[in-house]
Amino acid sequence: MLGPLIMASLIPIIAPAFAQEAGDFVNRRIEIWALFYKFMVAAFVVGAAVQGTMVYISYKFREGKVKAREVTR
Repeated sequence: MLGPLIMASLIPIIAPAFAQEAGDFVNRRIEIWALFYKFMVAAFVVGAAVQGTMVYISYKFREGKVKAREVTR
């Protein structure tokens, strides 16, 4: 007598779990990590460009350039 009553009370809780089709399921954890990796790749590319620019500027405008020395000897 209690079995059907318990099953009737559990059906509204369990039914949404089986209502979704397998093709429409989106795993949010995977999507969040994918977005994280995309942003990390973009951050590394921007960082490499900025660091390359800084190295180029520091090499171009260094103080020890031979042409910039005074030839007074």
